[in-house]
Amino acid sequence: HSFPTRRSSDLLLVGLLAAAARDPDLASALSEQLHRHGAPTVAELLDRACKRQEIGPAIDAILIGELVLGALIMHVLVLGLPGDAAFIGRLIDDIVIPVLGAGERERG
Repeated sequence: HSFPTRRSSDLLLVGLLAAAARDPDLASALSEQLHRHGAPTVAELLDRACKRQEIGPAIDAILIGELVLGALIMHVLVLGLPGDAAFIGRLIDDIVIPVLGAGERERG
């Protein structure tokens, strides 16, 4: 299996993540930016699912946002696939919400 050719933006992100692993200040700044720009979208999607009663209200949106971001990094950087809104929507709708909803049903 051959790996897809990496775009320069992918390589930049890989370098940034590697540098953040060694530099606590950079890691903190990167974390702040990722939470500021990534978590609200995931939180909004989870809030809508909660309003539709697909999941319960006691969901840690930050943790779920981190899981989604990890999957997005894997999808884009390792597999070389587009990390677009369609992928994130599928990830939330097909995996996150069903898993969270199943857990809520087991507790209820």
